[in-house]
Amino acid sequence: MTSLILAGLIAAIVLVAIFKSIVMVPQGMQVVVERLGKYQSTLTPGLSFIVPFIDVARYTLTTKDIVLEIPKQEVITSDNAVIGA
Repeated sequence: MTSLILAGLIAAIVLVAIFKSIVMVPQGMQVVVERLGKYQSTLTPGLSFIVPFIDVARYTLTTKDIVLEIPKQEVITSDNAVIGA
């Protein structure tokens, strides 16, 4: 009976380790990996594997273009003409 419980516990730990080692990075994103609190690498889009319980996928960065709305400004040229751009 004890060996059955021990085998179940080991199987559960192995399954958790497998699930923690797989990182899926979506397109347009990057993931920063830390090993024991220090920067290790940056994962690019796709399926990646990390060392479970040691590496942590900490930050998610976007690599998509961000459109900024810039309000119109008045500009004075060298001949003192005001242009609204």
